[in-house]
Amino acid sequence: MYLKAAMWGVGLLVLSAFGFFLVNMFGNITVTNQLNYTAMRNTVEAAMYDAVDIAHYRSGFCFCTDKGPNFTSKGDYSIEEPEKNEEDEYVCRDKCKFVSGEYKIDEKVFKESLIRRFSELVNNNKNYRIVFQDIIEYPPKVSVRVDSSDEYAFHDEDGSVGSFTIVNQIDGLLEEREK
Repeated sequence: MYLKAAMWGVGLLVLSAFGFFLVNMFGNITVTNQLNYTAMRNTVEAAMYDAVDIAHYRSGFCFCTDKGPNFTSKGDYSIEEPEKNEEDEYVCRDKCKFVSGEYKIDEKVFKESLIRRFSELVNNNKNYRIVFQDIIEYPPKVSVRVDSSDEYAFHDEDGSVGSFTIVNQIDGLLEEREK
């Protein structure tokens, strides 16, 4: 009789420990996911604003492409400096369009700003990998993925620490509401 009650007690303790492990693990995943998403969303937006090329916004630039308005990667276009003609007007070479008063971002400034801002916000006991999938300077569009690795609270059978990766991706556009 007493052994039966003792086994029930041991069973409840084991079940409670397992439940605590699951709540801890999934709570950690949820909190990490929310932190990564919020940090990524805010830093991508701020980095895009940091990367706006004000000089080209004011003076203009030449946007050159053979694909028309339907290009898919940054290899499909080039951005060049305009030249002045005899009438002191800016002109571009063939297959280029002069663009003035529209946003263009600087890829290098965007990357540096995003890495700096993101590293200030995240938890230092996790491994992060930032992947810049696509950055198009004009019209400003970015695709960024953040992978964060975290370790389990317990070890695997072979003695190694188990881990999982949380992946968040964001695509951002920078556009004006009205001109």
